[in-house]
Amino acid sequence: MIVVIAINCLAVFFAWLESAGIFKQGLKLALFTVFIFLAMRYNYGNDYMGYYEMFHDINNLNALGFDLQDISKELGWATLNRIFAPFGFFAMVAFLAAFSCIILYRFIKNYVPREYYWFAIFFYVFQPYNMLVFSTAMRQAVSISIFLLAIDFIVKKQPIRYLIAIFIATLFHRSAYFLFPFVLLGYFNWKISYAQILPILVLFLVPIFFLKETFATLSFILTNYLDTYKGYVNFSDSTVDIGIGFLIIVAINLVIINYARKQENQNGILFKIAIISFLMVPLSFSISMIGRLNFYLQPVSMAVYPIVFKNINRKEMKLLYCGILCAFTLLQFFLFFRSDVWGLSFGQYHTILSAPVVE
Repeated sequence: MIVVIAINCLAVFFAWLESAGIFKQGLKLALFTVFIFLAMRYNYGNDYMGYYEMFHDINNLNALGFDLQDISKELGWATLNRIFAPFGFFAMVAFLAAFSCIILYRFIKNYVPREYYWFAIFFYVFQPYNMLVFSTAMRQAVSISIFLLAIDFIVKKQPIRYLIAIFIATLFHRSAYFLFPFVLLGYFNWKISYAQILPILVLFLVPIFFLKETFATLSFILTNYLDTYKGYVNFSDSTVDIGIGFLIIVAINLVIINYARKQENQNGILFKIAIISFLMVPLSFSISMIGRLNFYLQPVSMAVYPIVFKNINRKEMKLLYCGILCAFTLLQFFLFFRSDVWGLSFGQYHTILSAPVVE
């Protein structure tokens, strides 16, 4: 964990240099730092070795064909593994690290105010379900990067390009089919009003208070129309723990919804995506797959939070909102490493220098 903290702090510092106008290439240097961290990792994360073995299984086949789909159902991922057969798995991991960092750089440059580059990087590296989880969920990470790129096509009202991009994303992770309807956001010109804040909050709370009913509805849809993911249908009879952390999430997003009223054009689209992400949180309590789908939308907050900061006029309120967000993100980061699910596989960072000589 010490290595991760050091790398994260260094990346945030470099981004701050550009935000403060001290060094014009600070954001590039920040993401280059992230790239080195991701490209050099070995056996880091829950699924790393699974992808390592899949790479060799795919490339041990004589030719692309039906047998290939027994190993990897996503043709795009299987093809990428084939392309990197002469170079090795580590080269493919480095390529994917570069791919994600380049798109992330482009997204931040296009949508984040320069004075808040540092927070976009802070949220990416310290929010554990961004950089760390994406580093192990390699196939979905490719699809997420493609979606971040495709947001441009929603903003520019280029539906064909968007649909093509998302189709490509589905070749790496089938869950990206979820993203097709988002093309419509470019044509919804409605703005959030005060009158709509209460209905949005009600939509958020209903699945929490009617957890079993929500589960029954979602499980019916998954098992009857999306049977590929029926394995994600699981339910716990335990109630949702509405503690301080939950209330903080609600408060943060209520502020976002409030400031969504003032957003137009590209910012308005980002805020709508963020609100949809917020509404998906309680649904994930019933179906774990919903949380996985929300991985696609969550990175948009890297732009939404800074835009909110910029729109808060009172300095003390700006500092309070920023402080709460940073503290809550750091709390999630440290709890992540104490998690039974993630803690062991992410606890110690290894590099490819410690890997066997032969891949």
